Order: sequence, then structure tokens, then C-alpha cells
Amino acid sequence: MDSIFLVYIGVLAILGIISLTTFILKHQSNSGFDPLVLNKFASCINGWMILFVFVATFFYVPGGKYFVTLLFGVMSFWAMREFITLIPTRKADHRTLFFLFFLCIPAQYFLVGGDFYEIYSVLIPSFIFLLIPMLIAMFGDTKFYLTRITQICVSLLICVYSLSFVPALLTADMEPAVSQTATQTRTENSQNSDTPQDPESQDQVCMQCPAEMMQVTGETALPKESETAKIEETAEEAETVKAEETISETAAVPQSRKSVNKMGLLLFFFLTTQLSEIFPFLAGMFCKNQHPIAPAINVSKTWEGLIFSLVGTFFAGNFLLYFIVPFNIWSCGLAASLIALMGFGGTLTLSAIKRDRGVRDYGTLVAGHHGILDRIDSICFAAPVFFHIVQIYLRYPNIFLG
Repeated sequence: MDSIFLVYIGVLAILGIISLTTFILKHQSNSGFDPLVLNKFASCINGWMILFVFVATFFYVPGGKYFVTLLFGVMSFWAMREFITLIPTRKADHRTLFFLFFLCIPAQYFLVGGDFYEIYSVLIPSFIFLLIPMLIAMFGDTKFYLTRITQICVSLLICVYSLSFVPALLTADMEPAVSQTATQTRTENSQNSDTPQDPESQDQVCMQCPAEMMQVTGETALPKESETAKIEETAEEAETVKAEETISETAAVPQSRKSVNKMGLLLFFFLTTQLSEIFPFLAGMFCKNQHPIAPAINVSKTWEGLIFSLVGTFFAGNFLLYFIVPFNIWSCGLAASLIALMGFGGTLTLSAIKRDRGVRDYGTLVAGHHGILDRIDSICFAAPVFFHIVQIYLRYPNIFLG
């Protein structure tokens, strides 16, 4: 059985045990834990369990990566719907929103599923962001014009564009790029083989034929032994040069790198993001006097929790999750810490938007954890960063292999 699948099963089992333990502690009056903290922790674990089950199930069926892409497309649709319901819109925005919901989102995920990286990586920030203000302006309503287009663009960036890089980990081409030197050598060789020879060189080749005309008698004779040895030596040299070119092209990709397992990349991303949310809870147990980073936005986001998250994910990436990604041990830890940092930024940013709109949560889709955007806020910010870390590794592996 696939080792990555076994890891998924193990993670689900651990999450199930944690969820059961939290459920028991919540119903004990003398557990010593804050019931509000236990409720939030339990909802976090349950939300991750649901996501793990869906992703693992969809991936291991025929055409699974397309089912995962469809799943995240639906999540983007619902997350953007939750976002749009919180911001003030006018009648002139409705047609633009219809275009975004029913044309832009399906197009983005269709391109992701088809691995059209050159298109889906620039479609929204380079084209749709310019199209949105144009469409709104066409309807002639300029009241709060700049505020409206900014809010719509931000919702599209967070809920659709950024989140689409999660299934892109499964659909993108993960083959290592051949170095430019090897590619140039191969191109020059092919051009040289296709270039026609001039008549003088052809005559010289013909003069080296096995049979030579005798100048007096008109009879043919076999070449001398020295000439035969020269022809054989030339053929051996050509084979040696060809073998050296093959070796140089093979050496263009480091042999010490591990193969890229797409499901392993997705598992690493999910586990790191989840651990970055669990470590702040542990920080609350060990550090009684914590210092909130932005108390007016989210009192649960503290400096102690952020440090615990960065350090914890660094060591977890180095020593627990190293075997499922192709990076070396230190690069793996740095990538995990960067995911944790961006996940923290996503949670804080979405919390600031909620405070600005005067709401507590984005919705009630996920039982016990309110809206789906409350659950995937960290994923939205971390996904594009990790995706491009993988792309940089494929093009410049020496950065990660040391």
C-alpha cells in the first residue's frame, strides 16, 4: 500500500483520538481547561478531519486530482459568497459578481485542472483585476466606486486565486527542469546533425570508403590495415563523445534529490498548516501571561503563540515530515515555518476584515466552526507561497539541496 496513504490514515487516527479526548474533557466539570478554548480547539480538529477525509478519498479514486480540484472550486465559490455578503454592494455590482461567480471561478479551476500554469497564474491578477473596474464603470454608478472595486478584488484574490494553488500541487507538472547548459548542448548537436555537408567534405568522406580505385590497373583493392584501424578509431571516438553528452545531461539534475510525490506535497502542506494552528494552543498551556499582537483584532493571536508555531513547525518539518517532501532537512524546516507564518497572517487578516464589518464569524456552513472562510483563512495565504517554493525547487534544486 502507498506509504503516503498510510500516513494519511495515521493522521486521521490521531485526529480522531484528539477529537475524542477533547469531547471527554468538555463534558468533565473538573478538567481544569477553559470550555471556550476546548470548543475552539475541537472545532479546529473536526474541520481538519473533514477536509482530510474528502481530499484523501477523492485523490485515491480514478481521476482523483480532478475531484480535488472540483472540491476546492466549490470551496472557493462558497468562501467568496461569505465574503461578499459582508461587504456593501450596489445594484451596478450584481452583473460583475455574476460574471465572477459563474465564469471566472469555473475558468480558474478549469485551467488549474488542465495544468495551464502560464494562464491561471496570471489570469486573475493581470486580467480580471483590470476587467472588474471596467465592468462596474460601464453601469455608471460611481458612488463608493474605489471602495467597491477594491473589496471585490480582495475577495477574489483571497477566496479564489490563492486557494486555487492547493489543487495546483496535484495537477502541476512536477518534472525537474534540465539545466540550460545541457539543453543548449543537445540543441547544438541536433542542429549540427541536420546541417548538410559541403561537396568538398563529402568528397573527403568518399575517399575514405573501404574500396579505393587503383590508379593504373583500374582494379579495386581493400584499404590498408592502417586505414581500417583509423576508421574504427573514429567510430569509437564518436561513441565516446555521445556517451559523455548523455552523462552531462543526466548530471544536470542532482542525483541526491528525492522524487516528487504530489500527494506528499499536499500532505506536508496540510499537516504544517494544521500544526501551526495547534502550537498556539500549546503555548497557552505553558505561558500564562501572553502578549497579544493586535488585541483590537484578535486577542488569541499572541507573540508567544507565533513563536511556538514558527519553532514547532520548523522542527516538525525537519524531523517528522522530512521524508514526504523532496527538500533537504533544513530547507524542509524553513518551508514549514514560512507556511506557518503565512497561515498566521491569513488568520489575522481575515479577523481584521471581520472586525471592520462588525461581525464575529463569516457564516455557519461548518458546524461548530461557523463559516468555511473561518476554517481556510490560513490555507488561503499559505497555498500560493508553498506552491511557488516547490516550483523554485524544481528549477533551482541546488538552493534546497545545499
